[in-house]
Amino acid sequence: MRWSFSKFSKVEQCGLGYYRHYELGERGPSSDPLRKGSLVHEVLETVARVAVAKRYSGPLDLEKTLALYSKLWGGHYPDGGTAGHYQDGEEIVAAWVERTQTIDYRRIVAIEKRFSLPLGDDGDTLIGFIDIVERDADGRLVIKDYKTNRAMYTRDEVDESMQLGIYALAAEWLYPGEPAPRLCYDMLRHGYEQYTERTPEALATLGRYLGTLA
Repeated sequence: MRWSFSKFSKVEQCGLGYYRHYELGERGPSSDPLRKGSLVHEVLETVARVAVAKRYSGPLDLEKTLALYSKLWGGHYPDGGTAGHYQDGEEIVAAWVERTQTIDYRRIVAIEKRFSLPLGDDGDTLIGFIDIVERDADGRLVIKDYKTNRAMYTRDEVDESMQLGIYALAAEWLYPGEPAPRLCYDMLRHGYEQYTERTPEALATLGRYLGTLA
């Protein structure tokens, strides 16, 4: 069986909810927060892909980034959405450009990095995608997940995040021999990056826990 953070998160919340969502396919229409998050993710990831493709290092262009946002809008809001939805997402993207200011393709290791690693001894796998993998000024890997949440996470929520823990497990598999990465939730609405790390002991415990959930 193929497991993901989303599936494990649903299992933690409610086993019946997991069964209805994934086994019976009872999935409602996509909400605005989900569509907007997906749209903003695509904009930021496209900017990074273009920088890598063109081997570009330099300032971000706000006008071009907002034009990209406009171009991608219809794919996420085929029903048109609302002007309020459009403005909200545009402000998130503009704030990211103004905060980030520059981009350096040399620090980008991977974009929307897929992983698939064994989970336990029953043939199950843990799959997922990491938004972006970068290197900081010291050359250390930084695994970053973009968030458009309206509420910030608490310190405990970041330090105990299953999602970030799964990314740390994936990093061990994807980048053997590298020092343990820094893990980051980039809270786009707030212009703030929340960082944490995981010890080998914590990752070992998480691996056993995920196997138990599965």
